[in-house]
Amino acid sequence: MKKIYLLLLFLFPAILLNAQDKTLYVVKLTDKANSQFHISEPAAFLSHRAIERRLRQNIPIDETDLPVSPACLKQIRQEGAEIVYSSKWLNTVILSIENQSIYAKIAAKPFVKRIYKETRLFENQANKPFFDNEIIYKNSPTNNVYPKNTSAPNVLSYGASFNQVNMIAANQLHNLGYMGQGFTIAVIDAGFKSANTMAAFDSLRANNRILGTQDFVSPGNNVYQNTMSSHGTYVLSTMAGWLPGQLIGTAPHAN
Repeated sequence: MKKIYLLLLFLFPAILLNAQDKTLYVVKLTDKANSQFHISEPAAFLSHRAIERRLRQNIPIDETDLPVSPACLKQIRQEGAEIVYSSKWLNTVILSIENQSIYAKIAAKPFVKRIYKETRLFENQANKPFFDNEIIYKNSPTNNVYPKNTSAPNVLSYGASFNQVNMIAANQLHNLGYMGQGFTIAVIDAGFKSANTMAAFDSLRANNRILGTQDFVSPGNNVYQNTMSSHGTYVLSTMAGWLPGQLIGTAPHAN
């Protein structure tokens, strides 16, 4: 049986074959000067839920939360480039460019700090190992590192997932009725192969708790298809899995 690891990797999904007709470039922008948004008015660019979470956890809103400058994006599009995705936190844009003349025009823009070709996005993630140099706790004295707390009987039957839940005392929260209800979790990963048909996620589907999916590199792509990596499926199972007696995640009732 495959071991499941509580990991969250911010990896891009595989690119559709027809996207390879163009070349992808990463464009790092200089700053967010002259933005139409301001951190003093976060409701203009953050959702109500996001603002409430920031207040609840005392997380300040700063310039990284501001959207990428719409004026910059407009100028990039006017030069003939296709914007595949933009990241406000990285202040970065991923472009699809057909020829070098477009590249040169964009590179000359005063708001462009750096532009370079991105090749890793074309790698096939389907059969790639989780880490290039992964060490699977081969000689780790896990029981000594994560002492078990068995002071209270568990109300749920965890099966093979008991150790990973118990080592962070999530079972004690479950005993108290805290199972993630009322919270929304975004899982960003390399792909969710077959997560839409696996029995471990039946509860998610039956209760409409999968709020949406998105392939940010190839919009419209199916994140569940067989060509996708299964790493996201494993990660999702550590949180949302629900097969009593076999597998129970840490937040099985979250959205």
